[in-house]
Amino acid sequence: MAKSMAFFNILLKKQIKDRGKWIITIGLFLVCTLNVYVLNEIFENTKNEYRTTTYSNLMTTITLLGTTKPAINSYFSYDPNKNIVHIRKSISEDTIFYLKEKIDDELFACKGSYDIRDTNVWSLDYLGELWQDTSKGNKFIAPYSFTLIDKNKETLEQHEYNIDQLAIWRFRFQIPLGFIEQHQLHVEFIYPFQQFWSEVWDKIITIVALFLMIVIAMVSQFFQLQDEKRLREIRKKFTNAMVHNLRTPITYFRLQLANISMQNVLPTKQQTALTKCEDKADQLLEDVNSILSVAVSAYGLVATIKPCDLSEITNELKEKYQIHHIEKEIYISTDNQINDPVNMDSLLIKSALENIIGNAIKYSGADTRIHIKSYSENKKIVISITDNGFGIPKDEQAYIFDENYRGEKHKTKGKGYGLGLFYVKATILAHKGDINVDSDGENGTTFMIKIPQ
Repeated sequence: MAKSMAFFNILLKKQIKDRGKWIITIGLFLVCTLNVYVLNEIFENTKNEYRTTTYSNLMTTITLLGTTKPAINSYFSYDPNKNIVHIRKSISEDTIFYLKEKIDDELFACKGSYDIRDTNVWSLDYLGELWQDTSKGNKFIAPYSFTLIDKNKETLEQHEYNIDQLAIWRFRFQIPLGFIEQHQLHVEFIYPFQQFWSEVWDKIITIVALFLMIVIAMVSQFFQLQDEKRLREIRKKFTNAMVHNLRTPITYFRLQLANISMQNVLPTKQQTALTKCEDKADQLLEDVNSILSVAVSAYGLVATIKPCDLSEITNELKEKYQIHHIEKEIYISTDNQINDPVNMDSLLIKSALENIIGNAIKYSGADTRIHIKSYSENKKIVISITDNGFGIPKDEQAYIFDENYRGEKHKTKGKGYGLGLFYVKATILAHKGDINVDSDGENGTTFMIKIPQ
């Protein structure tokens, strides 16, 4: 259960971290998409506007070129009421067309002027020269190509200016020429980037500046969240370290008070005062365990891995907990087979071993025997703690590492809050290790800890 909870905490933190990255990524993607959409709309609008303007100017230029040197008696006219076009190129050429549908003035002028044109003047080369003269007012001339097609779809003439076959910003349109000859002018223009930039440079700078501001804000928010995360880690480590440092002396103090109390040699008032001290020590230990429970449950434990001397830790615990007196004799033996430094959090491991040793002392008879063995196996540090206590029933062994769980059989053996082994399990998980318990339920218990190196 404890392993599942710790795994759930790790998974939850990872999901929150991944979710934060996804939120930032999606946010940036949406901002980029919005900016691309806005720029594309601006581009399409300016291109369509340029196309419309170009078409209108070109129609005017064709009309101008067609009527440059007409014959004295040449003319064309349009009766919108009867939808009739009258074209007269000379006295011998007088033609009337009955149109099926109305025609706009601009197209009528273009087609009519083409019919009465002076063929010695009207050519695509001359049209190109006139168009370039007209475009000089724009400070640049967009690449273009003119192709004149007859009514049989055959090419009569072609004129190009700086046309690039690889250009992608191009647009095309066809202009019908002449009511009589029914030619077509195929026109292709390349939309110049200069034109686009001149129209939208201020808008683009504004959008890019806004985009950069949003990116900077999101990145700043990300780093702020990272800083807050580091602060939470610092607070967590401080809480754990404080609880560990408080819990150890309180536990030792409580144990010594219990030893003095069992001797029954103190005067009544001193015995009463000693009993009150025991009660206060229990109350303080309960508060510390509550803080430890919150720290483990809310934050999980994070091990600060660094080389340490495991033999020194076990020998210190042996000296600290080995007690000899009439009521209860505690004997602790160690077998340290590791001489080199091992990689672990010495503070967390020491506190975890104290919890196991404390339980062994609490749930054992007057003659308590504890054996601590450490050795290396398959790139793992193995620590076993074996006692000769009352044992743990088989049906309870699956739950002893759960938070606030206490065995039914030995609840009367002493006060407890069901946090010790829960904390031990969290400590081992913080080292990416594993802990197992082996007991027949009657004669002693062995805890086996394995920590990868």
